[in-house]
Amino acid sequence: REAVAPLRQLDQLRSGKDRETVRSLVFCLSVSGARAEALPHARRLVRLAPGDASARVMLGDLAGQLGYEKKDRALLAEARTAYEKGFALNPKDARAGLNAALAAEMAGAPMSAKAIYLKILGS
Repeated sequence: REAVAPLRQLDQLRSGKDRETVRSLVFCLSVSGARAEALPHARRLVRLAPGDASARVMLGDLAGQLGYEKKDRALLAEARTAYEKGFALNPKDARAGLNAALAAEMAGAPMSAKAIYLKILGS
């Protein structure tokens, strides 16, 4: 966690608007096990870079992990949406597509999942 402190300071110096600083902060918090703390920063990253598929996948990963741990349907729905948008932005990102399909299946939407699987196979 000590490694995160300089990133927090840099984030403040850059007024929280530098995408790469926020991305690094999300990553460092995530790998240090502070996923709940990383989640709002991942949401901010998506707001800063709405067209960035990898930012959506990072958000999906965090929301999905936390949603699964806490059995929180809202977080699981957020993960699904993030993965779906990430896959829509980058249809070649099979991991985003697979996670979107799995999230759809877990949400009880097998037809949505099937459509995503077909897109993955078609790209």
